[in-house]
Amino acid sequence: MAVMEKGSTRGCLEQRTTHSPCLGVTVSCFGRPRNCAIGDWEDSERFAFMADQAQKNGVKHLWVPRPTTFNTLIASPQQFERVWDIDDVLVHTGVMADGVELLPNDGFSISSGDCPTLVVVDKKSNRIIATHAGRDCLIDRGEILRSRPTRNHRSVVDVIWNRLEPEDPRAIQAWVYCGIGPEGFSHDVGHPEYGEDNQTLISWLIRHYGTGVFADPQSQGKLRLLHLIRKQFERYGVAPRQVKTDHVDTGRDLNQLTGKPAWWSRRRGDSGRNGVLVTRQ
Repeated sequence: MAVMEKGSTRGCLEQRTTHSPCLGVTVSCFGRPRNCAIGDWEDSERFAFMADQAQKNGVKHLWVPRPTTFNTLIASPQQFERVWDIDDVLVHTGVMADGVELLPNDGFSISSGDCPTLVVVDKKSNRIIATHAGRDCLIDRGEILRSRPTRNHRSVVDVIWNRLEPEDPRAIQAWVYCGIGPEGFSHDVGHPEYGEDNQTLISWLIRHYGTGVFADPQSQGKLRLLHLIRKQFERYGVAPRQVKTDHVDTGRDLNQLTGKPAWWSRRRGDSGRNGVLVTRQ
């Protein structure tokens, strides 16, 4: 559940959650009223807050890819073209990608309007990947709607598996953070512009993953991203219980003190973005 902590934004209580999924790893999520949108890569001030938070956790290298193309890329250090030195934290930016592999003293930061962040640990090899895991990272809409795949892998889950090459699926542990729930993530088949595409999308997902990926597949197509991620891992032998969630719903959660939305939500029409920071000691 979300934990409220005092924040510095305009003297208000800031929505944030902090969780340690395994020894040495911390995941912090920052919601309203702080706006964690990156925007301009050329403005180092955009990264100052996350760099400060990362430094408190002993981070030396903070990796900040831009996930807006949903290309499922888990970027290597050489692919980051820009480096900012902010209070002794090297902030690496300048690459279109969804995630990174974290080494000790590394951090991963991303801004998000509803898309969850996925953290995957192979407990046997002690390797960790953190990545953006929005709908279009989990399915290739080009393949589904136009029969033209847009990338080499259908899902970022496939990329993670190929990258980690786990010896034992039972050693995999995954966590899903700061994502939208199904009630706020509908795909209405009656929509005047997108209805036909939504119906194609729903039919494809049910055919490949079953009716459970939707809370209501016959009308609004309310997509359960957590269930979809679990089904994709299940194909590799990872049990659903090994994929956990922080129970945040960016579309519906309310601030317990103000009664207003706790998180930014693109589906709701918000322009602000939540921030997620994953650090490894």
